[in-house]
Amino acid sequence: MNVQEKGIKLTKVTKRPPVDIEFKNLTYKIGNLEIIHSVNGKLPSGKLIGILGASGAGKTSLLNILAGQIHNGVTGNILINDHPREMKKFHKLSSYIMQEDLLQPLLTVKESMNIAAKLKLGKEYTEDDKQNVLKEVVDVIGLDTCLNVRVENLSGGQRRRLSIALELVNNPPVLFLDEPTTGLDNVAMKTCVQILKSIALQGRTVICTIHQPSDSLFKLFDMVYFMSSGSCIYNGTVSNLVNFLENAGFPCPITYSPADYIIELVQTDHNVTKKLSTATKNGAECFKDEINKNYLATIEDFDDDFDNQTDFPNSFFTQFFILFKRMLLQLKRNKTGLFLQFGHHIFCGLFLGILFYNIGNSGSEFLSNVKLFYGIVVYFMFTHIMAPILLYPFEVKILQREYFNRWYSLKAYFTALTIAMLPIMIITTIIFLLIAYPMTGQPIEIERILWFCLISLLMAITSQGFGFAIGSLFSPMIGACVGSALSIPLILLGMYGVEQGEVVDSKIELMMSISFPYHAFVGLSTSILNNRGLIECETIFCYFSDPNRVLKVMGMSGKNYQIEAGFLICFLLLHRVFSYFCLRVRLTPDHPVMRYIKKLQ
Repeated sequence: MNVQEKGIKLTKVTKRPPVDIEFKNLTYKIGNLEIIHSVNGKLPSGKLIGILGASGAGKTSLLNILAGQIHNGVTGNILINDHPREMKKFHKLSSYIMQEDLLQPLLTVKESMNIAAKLKLGKEYTEDDKQNVLKEVVDVIGLDTCLNVRVENLSGGQRRRLSIALELVNNPPVLFLDEPTTGLDNVAMKTCVQILKSIALQGRTVICTIHQPSDSLFKLFDMVYFMSSGSCIYNGTVSNLVNFLENAGFPCPITYSPADYIIELVQTDHNVTKKLSTATKNGAECFKDEINKNYLATIEDFDDDFDNQTDFPNSFFTQFFILFKRMLLQLKRNKTGLFLQFGHHIFCGLFLGILFYNIGNSGSEFLSNVKLFYGIVVYFMFTHIMAPILLYPFEVKILQREYFNRWYSLKAYFTALTIAMLPIMIITTIIFLLIAYPMTGQPIEIERILWFCLISLLMAITSQGFGFAIGSLFSPMIGACVGSALSIPLILLGMYGVEQGEVVDSKIELMMSISFPYHAFVGLSTSILNNRGLIECETIFCYFSDPNRVLKVMGMSGKNYQIEAGFLICFLLLHRVFSYFCLRVRLTPDHPVMRYIKKLQ
């Protein structure tokens, strides 16, 4: 029995008004290039609607405009239930499911659904209510047999169904899907479209782009909107497509699928696009059969409640705690990641300890001890900058789906992310220093150890914020180049003047002060060298056995590790705020900054 035949309805989820979408003279330009040419259309609730066309026809652009993913360069009118679209209100009523299955890893299907319910259903729902909603959605989508399976172990069809199920939890009246059948086998394709059909029959407006469906798949759609070269070449029911083509002078051969035939027509002869577009009045003319004539008979207006709703179903703190628990669970289950992090810090701590063994107790090599401190600074900098640059872009893709569909606020997410990362960072930093600090012969004094650890930790957190900012905007490959290009000048500034601190120009010193590695370097050095006696010398005379002389040569006389820690805290906050705004830019649909960045990628 297929999904459609089950006849299951979502009766437990929150009730929403039906939504009718209409667009008039919709045009989309990128610079001087016009992608969509004054198209028109009316997409009714209670119908499964497919936007079809060959690659480059403009179907994904149209879907993104209707969903609110694209704003810049768009002219024309978009109406929601005969009223101009208000994006803030429309976001509360719609969900967008991207072509790629962007699911949180290391969670089971049940856990993913539970988290979605907690975030998307407000406090007016009891825990029993939420569980009833989840059970009903899972039954309709057909995920009841894999509730305890991890997301990464699901098949392609199951992943696609889970993507849909997560957005059905709060019963959005409008569901947008970009190529929902891509990457699925024939059985999974049909099941997916049948599910969408079943969802539409319950009063929702379900709109999806699809490339060239099989004939059996094509017949499942209630309405289709064909595009070619940015124009509408057919708008109407599936059953009327053959008659439309015949009346337009292009009879469909009996052996052809109408969907394949119309796409083949416009690809082989570009004049056909103009003729069909004229026949449909660029989408303004809708070709529908008698059964479908009254499908727009009753469209309710939005409930007044939508005007009074807050942006998100839950408060900031509720969102924060749900996300924080989810992140901790994922960190705990990421065995490979934890093993690599701990292994990396242990190995590098041992390597550094062997390379600079007991150097802190040797007056003859004491200047090299200060160079060791800069080596520690560089270690923490690159370790915690490169990890977010390489890994965070994948998290950002998932974040785009959840944030765009109004699961939570960006502030709650970013706060949870920042705090969730701290425990592992603190533990790994301490492990590294517990190995490297005594092996390199540093003074075993509680106050010095604590300050050395604190400054190292501040350096690590500051670097991570820097990495998050880059990882938010760029792909891993471009981000690695940008990260290196920005980090190397900071490193060079931080080490400028080594062994010639007494003659460093004041202007250069001012430039050095904008380098956060410099402040970490000074902080680590002064935490060990300030107020320290002569170091034992193995030879007759050691010029640098006096820590005060070392500080003078390094240009650190009069410097204080407490002040340097304060500078690092300022840089830490600056980097976090900057990374937050970089993330906001990335998540803002069609942001001008992202258009320039995309040209690099």
